[in-house]
Amino acid sequence: MFEILHQAEVMATSLADQRRLILVTAGQSEVEQHAGSSDRALAAAERAAAMADALGDAEVQIVAHHRLGLTRSLHGHLRLTVASLRRCLDLLDEQARVEPSSRLEGLTVSVRGFQALTMSELGDFTEAMAVGALGLRIAEEVGHPLSLAAVLALCGIAHVRRGKLQDAIPLLERGLQITERAELQHWQARIAATLSLAYARVGRLEEGSTAAETAVRMAQSGQFLSTFQALLLEAQAALGDLDRAAGQAEDLLADARSRDRCAQAWMLRLLGEIATCRNPPAQEVAERQYRASLALATELDMRPLQARCHLGLGTLYRQIGRRDAAGTESSTALAMLRAMEMMFWLPEAEAELTQAEAPAEHIG
Repeated sequence: MFEILHQAEVMATSLADQRRLILVTAGQSEVEQHAGSSDRALAAAERAAAMADALGDAEVQIVAHHRLGLTRSLHGHLRLTVASLRRCLDLLDEQARVEPSSRLEGLTVSVRGFQALTMSELGDFTEAMAVGALGLRIAEEVGHPLSLAAVLALCGIAHVRRGKLQDAIPLLERGLQITERAELQHWQARIAATLSLAYARVGRLEEGSTAAETAVRMAQSGQFLSTFQALLLEAQAALGDLDRAAGQAEDLLADARSRDRCAQAWMLRLLGEIATCRNPPAQEVAERQYRASLALATELDMRPLQARCHLGLGTLYRQIGRRDAAGTESSTALAMLRAMEMMFWLPEAEAELTQAEAPAEHIG
């Protein structure tokens, strides 16, 4: 593939075909990303977007800025991802007014869903829900199964990140039904993985296990993105399969370091949680993984993950008797969770803070 794209680049350059050169460069970015060369992928995407803007051709601008948004996301540049996707949506809206088409509508739905997911990673949940709802409305009007499944999956993840599981589950169940009927195996695996975590969190363990098994089975048919792998492993841990989740999380972590920094950050947190759940807790491992996840989440501005890390550290420190540190971490988690209205974890954070602040003679 690299050789084919190189030949296409040489030909486009020799013909002074700037439009073709932009499309080839965007393609190079995608191939480099799949190969794990994230820096080269980002550089190629940035070149494609710059050339497309200079050319002023809306069609190639849409392709280039969409690719740039996807690449920035995997690189962990989430605020820049949102900016790229907004630019892409503006171009799509302009193009739709000139030449409406179902293809553009489908891409608009996909971009809005991905934008909602990215905003949820940043903790901008109110805007994420609004963007996702608009994408869902457009998808329902278009009626294309793939577009509808994708936006339901991505909006479902946004709700799961916030802990609004009663909102996530109906979307994901609907998405799973659509993918089953339309035989969209890739999206079926992705939605099942997310749904398994939502079920596990609300105590529907048997349904969670069934959804997890579906995700594993369907994922064998094709590409299973790191985001959804991370959700599946978190579900497996929540369902009690700690050893399996830990082993696969280590494998995903090694791969994500060069491919998906957000998935890397979530895997570090999960490994910290698993170490905390051991009997006795693997203190040093848990603290190291939580701290590494928190540092990366802070760098990437992933506020929901930061809050979850602080909560996990509070639990760990309370378990090992470091009450002052437990109080500090739990208090920080509580403030962040309240600010982002992540209500699912509030009772846990409040209980941890109460235990950390209780007089020593009242503990145990």
